[in-house]
Amino acid sequence: MKMSANVEKVKIPYTCVFVRDMENKKVLLGLKKRGRGQNKWNGLGGKLESNESVAECAKRYTKINAK
Repeated sequence: MKMSANVEKVKIPYTCVFVRDMENKKVLLGLKKRGRGQNKWNGLGGKLESNESVAECAKRYTKINAK
């Protein structure tokens, strides 16, 4: 599908967070479940929501989802 010449691409900001345990020299990583990099270990993060700061986004993506 061709895009019209006057269509502007919207850039969406992302975050990538690396939680470090300096005392034990460890980094918290997450296993990517879908999309590019699926089944790879990665820093945590993702797309900012509207009216959300980078710090709020980072906090949201580092919450533990207990099941």
